[in-house]
Parts: sequence; C-alpha cells; structure tokens
Amino acid sequence: MIYLLSKYGGDKSEALYPSDPRTRAIVNQVMFFDTGIFFVRIKVVALPTIMEGMKAATEKHLRDLEEAYGMLEAYLSRNKYVAADHITIADLSVAGTLGAAQAILPLNAEKFPKVAKWYASMQEETFFKNIATPGIAKFNAAMQYYWKKNNAQ
Repeated sequence: MIYLLSKYGGDKSEALYPSDPRTRAIVNQVMFFDTGIFFVRIKVVALPTIMEGMKAATEKHLRDLEEAYGMLEAYLSRNKYVAADHITIADLSVAGTLGAAQAILPLNAEKFPKVAKWYASMQEETFFKNIATPGIAKFNAAMQYYWKKNNAQ
C-alpha cells in the first residue's frame, strides 16, 4: 500500500501517509499491528476453514480477535482515526481487516464503541463503499459457505 500510494497517490500522498516523522511512525505502527497481529488472527481461521475443513473458529480464535478489537479501541482513544485526526493509509488497511474479521466475530459495539463509530464512518466513505465493501462481502460469504459445507460432512 505504501508503494502504491507513493507511486500513484499524487496530491493525496501527504495526507494519507504524512511525512512528519512522529505521525508517520504512528501510521507505520498501526499498519504493522494490522499485518502482524490483526490480519494474522483472521488468517489462522480462514485458511484452515477453506483448505482443511475447519468447522468453526475456536474459543481461542474468538478471544484473540476480541483482544485485537481491544487494541484497535486503544488506538482510537487517542485520535478520531487510527493513527491521526484524519484518514491515513492505516485506516484503509485496518478497516478492510475489520470488515473481514466480523465474518468470524461480529464487533460488539457496546464493548468497543470507538471502533464501532470509526468503522461506521469508514463505511460511509466512497472509496470504502466502492473497493472494500464488495471484497468484504465476498469474504464473509465464502466463510459462511465453507463453514456450512464443512459442518455438513
């Protein structure tokens, strides 16, 4: 994402991936959280479900996802968005992951109100509606399909 933004982002590059060292470090930190922690917690459920016939997420999988939701809630306690007071590339990355995670563990808005509010605002963004929403819907449908299929065997 960083490469694509740097190459094709034009005048939006600075806002989405700020050059200020402190802000950029926070953006990077959130993106590392997304790829190193949050996404991995989806992958350990999705791949075995699709490739190995896993029938459902385990309690540990659900606890791990809930823990990731808690980490995201903590990021959002500092700013309106995950890394700054405006949308950055980190929001784009994490919002897609959160959408997919909800196929496994729907977000509890009462327990994670900041995440719920932020995600609702992300879902209103045109780019999210046009790009992320269709992919999230396909992922969610695939997970439901495979769980149904795997449980029928």
